[in-house]
Amino acid sequence: MAFGNLVVTLIIGFVVGVGLAYWWFDKQISNQKKSIEENNRQQREEQDKLYLIRTQQTIQESEQKYQNQLQQAIETSENQYQAQLEQMSVQLQEKDTQVQQLNQSLFESETQVAQLTEQLQESEAEVIKLNDFLIQYQTMLEEVNSELEASQAQVSQFSTNQAVESEIQPESPILASPTIEEIVEESPVLASPTVEEIITLPTTNIQTENITLPPTKTSSEEELIQQISAIGSSGNFGSTNILTGYLQHSNPQVRYAVASTLGKLTASGRLSREVQQSIPLLTRLSQDIDPSVRQEAIIALGKIPSHQVIPILQKALRDPQISVAQSASIALNKFKVYRVQPKSQPKSLMLRKPNISSNPK
Repeated sequence: MAFGNLVVTLIIGFVVGVGLAYWWFDKQISNQKKSIEENNRQQREEQDKLYLIRTQQTIQESEQKYQNQLQQAIETSENQYQAQLEQMSVQLQEKDTQVQQLNQSLFESETQVAQLTEQLQESEAEVIKLNDFLIQYQTMLEEVNSELEASQAQVSQFSTNQAVESEIQPESPILASPTIEEIVEESPVLASPTVEEIITLPTTNIQTENITLPPTKTSSEEELIQQISAIGSSGNFGSTNILTGYLQHSNPQVRYAVASTLGKLTASGRLSREVQQSIPLLTRLSQDIDPSVRQEAIIALGKIPSHQVIPILQKALRDPQISVAQSASIALNKFKVYRVQPKSQPKSLMLRKPNISSNPK
């Protein structure tokens, strides 16, 4: 029994020892496990810290690299932009130079056009002078031809009378009838009159009446217009100076009446001294602000046979009012109907009375 108890005691002691050993090993394992977990936790924390540090370093390096690239891109863009600006500046300077050259060429062309226009006006003035001379020469030639025809008729009549007398009185002395060639002989060449002499031909003396107009400030502008129109109807050039005071009247109808009156006074077609004095007045009216006044002045200038009005009419061709430009064109066409012929010294024919010589049979 004692042995059995001892065995049981040993078994119990073994079991207890095994339990204690298991407990101790379990505790050791638990401690090691905790230690390992702590080490793992510390390692994970260290790895996390290292990862964060590396990540921050990578981010910083990336940011630095990006900043460098951005700075380089900015510098490159600025350099390219600056180069483009310089290139555009050079191109603008070249274009400015070209524009200045074109402006200079245009100015020279306008100067040449102005010179050519002036030469053309001078040539047209010479043409007008030649036309005036041609008209006067043709008139003189027609008069001489008329006198020659009359003389030839007288010679023919005289020859007929002589033939009748010779038949009636055969024994009477025969009168030798001169021929046309003997009657008409060529006289010395006369100098052709110049344009100035033609223009200053004697003009008819106009009996001027003293027509007085009231002051500029009239009680009725309609009465003033009627009085101005009365001057044109009367043909009185003596009142032209009075019309000068109304060239700048505030009422355009009054200025129109002045232009119309001057047109009536110059409608004779003769270039007298009084007509020439009206050209400056009509020139001022041709520059009036009212289109109807300008048109009436241009129409009046077109009636004056003088080369002085041609530049004024040519200027009126550029008038913004179409009616004024058309009136100027119509007036200029009147100056183009004459054909210009070269000057020649005309031969004037002098008629002499027939020489009647008595020759007996």
